[in-house]
Amino acid sequence: MPFTLTKAQQRVIDEIFQDLSLERPMNRLLEGDVGSGKTVVSAIAMFLSFLNGFQSVLMAPTEILAQQHYTTISKLLKPFRIKLDLPQEVKRQKLKIFDIMIGTHAVLEKGINFEKLGLVVIDEQQRFGVEQRALIRSKGKNPHITHNDCHSNSQNHCFNFVWRLRLIRFWMRCLSAGSQLNLVSSSREKGKRLCLD
Repeated sequence: MPFTLTKAQQRVIDEIFQDLSLERPMNRLLEGDVGSGKTVVSAIAMFLSFLNGFQSVLMAPTEILAQQHYTTISKLLKPFRIKLDLPQEVKRQKLKIFDIMIGTHAVLEKGINFEKLGLVVIDEQQRFGVEQRALIRSKGKNPHITHNDCHSNSQNHCFNFVWRLRLIRFWMRCLSAGSQLNLVSSSREKGKRLCLD
């Protein structure tokens, strides 16, 4: 490697290696700021998957991000002669044999098949729906999964989740007290009210 891993990166890699050695599939959230090394950690996990005879896929939300990951991971893994693929449109290109595929939602298309998918990395996982995440998982036989995310996204989701729980608790208290609850909807439907008894 052209650089030394931080202690945090090394610790996470050790944990991922332990998870990958277990019979049950890993389902891990890899969280860190932009530039904290999530891609490097993911590349090392994909390399371990390759060494054990499995394919990996990294799914990114945009073509630009997929291309950046492809460039970074290609440089890191070039000495090991790992076959990387970056599908643009499956219909226009014949897929070659690959060890690691990096792409957008295009990796979900019917024309892309994995012989032995062992690891799925979903970058910016909040930008993919539940069905898309389930579909990529179904392309293998219960593969290991790493969801990569930055702190701010996870914190926002956590904040929204807690806020919604508090709102639901408030509604429940109002309803259990026998009150009528009027909900005013967004500005598009201004003036409409919903009454819950």
